[in-house]
Amino acid sequence: MPLAGKSLAERLVEQFLGAGVDEVVIVAGERGDMFQTEFEARETVSVVETDAESYGAAILEADPSEGFACATGDIYVSDGEIRRAVESLQDGQMSVLAEPSDRDRGFGFLKLGEQELLDSASQQTNETKPLISTGVCGLKPGFLQSLEKSDGNLINALDVAAQSSDVNVEMVRGVYTRVDSPENMFEAGNEVRRNLTGRISKDASIHDTAHVSDEAVIRAGAEVGPNATVLGQSYIGEETEIGAGTIVENSSIHSGTQALNADVRRSAVWEDAVLDPETSVERSIVCEESVVRSGTSITQSFIGPRSHIEVNNSIRGVKFVPDARTDLSEISK
Repeated sequence: MPLAGKSLAERLVEQFLGAGVDEVVIVAGERGDMFQTEFEARETVSVVETDAESYGAAILEADPSEGFACATGDIYVSDGEIRRAVESLQDGQMSVLAEPSDRDRGFGFLKLGEQELLDSASQQTNETKPLISTGVCGLKPGFLQSLEKSDGNLINALDVAAQSSDVNVEMVRGVYTRVDSPENMFEAGNEVRRNLTGRISKDASIHDTAHVSDEAVIRAGAEVGPNATVLGQSYIGEETEIGAGTIVENSSIHSGTQALNADVRRSAVWEDAVLDPETSVERSIVCEESVVRSGTSITQSFIGPRSHIEVNNSIRGVKFVPDARTDLSEISK
């Protein structure tokens, strides 16, 4: 999944390497070949393909021989949170980052009761309700024995270790989002765009009559046509065509996509997609290589990869599977 030109996996790899990790191991399931291709040029990244059915089982498959930091592959998190997990190991202490359970966006409850926790102000506080693990941890090889005893259940193993003070539980200080829904994808995209540098490439082509916000990011090879408007913290990727009259507001349009007199607001359009004239996309995700024909309106929907949406559809609250080619005009209007 791309966020402003980079996949979630690539962002996590760069965060770990930037925090001082020597080697990154990606534990992948049935899409392992995709990761092999994406990272084959990186000597510090290796991919282990496995049928592990849980995060804990995946850690066991990686079989680290030294202290290691880890995270699930479906999150967007601040650089500082990854760095804290790495630094805790450098200080000789295991750690797990957690959020209050009312945030309800982690992957498992930590049943810690009255344990003293380290809050965002680095002061100790009593937390009586369960916490949710973010999956960002700094762990030692010895922890693998506890994980094996828990049958690969990471949450149970962390609970045991935390209650015996072997693992510090620290509250998230920066940004953490589990990217498991269109809404969370958009939230993560907002955070990424907010922190991008190098706003407008000198190799981008912007027509004299186009309007581009000072907050927008436009990459090399992109074309912004006559009377097109790029508003707010929008991202326009490499070799993207923003056609005449197109409006892009607080959205990401990824590399190779054509938006031809389209209206895109608070959305993400992935690589090599086509939005025909008079299409509207709002608060939605349109995945790679999808085609949306003229006169179609898409709102609060997830359009899977390589989908083909025929003319004059009105789609709201729909999730398309990959390669969908059904004309939904009979059921969506």
